[in-house]
Amino acid sequence: MQRSMGYVLYCLSIINFYKKHSGVRVAFHREFIKSGQLDVKWGRFYDQLFEDRQEGDYVVFVTFESDYVQFQLKQCAEFLEELQSLIPDKNP
Repeated sequence: MQRSMGYVLYCLSIINFYKKHSGVRVAFHREFIKSGQLDVKWGRFYDQLFEDRQEGDYVVFVTFESDYVQFQLKQCAEFLEELQSLIPDKNP
C-alpha cells in the first residue's frame, strides 16, 4: 500500500509542486475535485489511499487483505490514467 500511495503522491506532486503529503491532499481536492476536473469518486479514493498509507506507516502490525490490495492497485492504475488525461499533450 505504501508504494501505491507513494506513486500517486509522486504524480500529484509533479502536477502541483507540493512536497508535503497533506499539502498535496488539500491542493488535490481544491484544484481537481472541487473544480470538477475529476469525479468526486477520485477524491474519496485518494483519501482512502492517504489513510491506508498513514496506517501502513504508523500503526504497529497493520496488515491489508490481499483482495483489498489487488483492488486498490487496479484503482491506482485507473486513477493514474485519469491524472494523465489532465496533462496537456505537447505533441500537436
